[in-house]
Amino acid sequence: MAAKRKLKPASVIISMVAVIVSMVTIDSIRRDIFRVNTNEGVKVEDGHFISQTADGMSVDGTLPFNFEDEPTTAFEGIENVGYSQVTVSKDGVSKGLLAIADDAHPVAPIEESDTVDLFKAKNEYYTLIEQNVQLSKDAAEAFNMMMADYYAEYQLTDFVVYGTTDTYTAEGSYCPRHFAESAAGNCVDLALCGWESVISYDGADTQGWVNENCYKYGFIVRYPQDKAAQTGQEYCPWHLRYVGTVHSTIMHDKNLCLEEYVRALKDFTCDAPYEYTVGENTYTVYYAPAESGSGKISVPISGNYEISGNNSDGFIITANKN
Repeated sequence: MAAKRKLKPASVIISMVAVIVSMVTIDSIRRDIFRVNTNEGVKVEDGHFISQTADGMSVDGTLPFNFEDEPTTAFEGIENVGYSQVTVSKDGVSKGLLAIADDAHPVAPIEESDTVDLFKAKNEYYTLIEQNVQLSKDAAEAFNMMMADYYAEYQLTDFVVYGTTDTYTAEGSYCPRHFAESAAGNCVDLALCGWESVISYDGADTQGWVNENCYKYGFIVRYPQDKAAQTGQEYCPWHLRYVGTVHSTIMHDKNLCLEEYVRALKDFTCDAPYEYTVGENTYTVYYAPAESGSGKISVPISGNYEISGNNSDGFIITANKN
């Protein structure tokens, strides 16, 4: 008969410890397999967390109830995600493509470093009334493109840039009105080459192509027909202003003058921006009020954006979502 083996206390303790360690290790592995990574399947859109339905996330950004880990609502109610804060000066409201100016509320004049000498930068599809003509770089590039397309359409080179920042408006001028906004360097005043002389441009006939199509190049007829009650100015077909293709397209499509457009944008914020698609790109546009002195406004963390003052009480931010 075999002798009974006596269990030593030390052996029992070692065996129990080994079993406990094994159980803890197995449970840890199991939890790792089923643990939900709350950063996966979530993207930032319009300043909010938006869940993608893949990777176990529900459409409202919370975890489904059937996971072992405790459900979380950490993504609910968070505002301004996807935005950062930048400091702006209240003086900045007088600068930008959408700043509305008049004699009582002038805009900041353009910096010389932001202009080009149009005599050197122009193409062959139009002429200048004089050699010393300055224009913002973006406006000059867009105007060159428009004049090239006008020539391609009609084989005409009859437009004259009569003025930009400093248009002659004294007796005998073909552009008889001065506009305070011209100081910002984004305006072009036009005339036409006539028989042995310069003549006024009235927006009619073949040349009217420019008024009809300028929005495609970022320009607007600053004082359009049937908007005098809003702008305070009668129709001025010869006075174009560059505002960028996003804003010019929206204003054209919605039949808005600059005053109406800027006023309408005050209803939109970074949390609920205005969204519009131009070509293959989608943009968001929203308003942020100006504070006294220096203040902060929200701008997108990623993507391109521009800030323009409205020359009154706030800023307009335009961002490319693509």
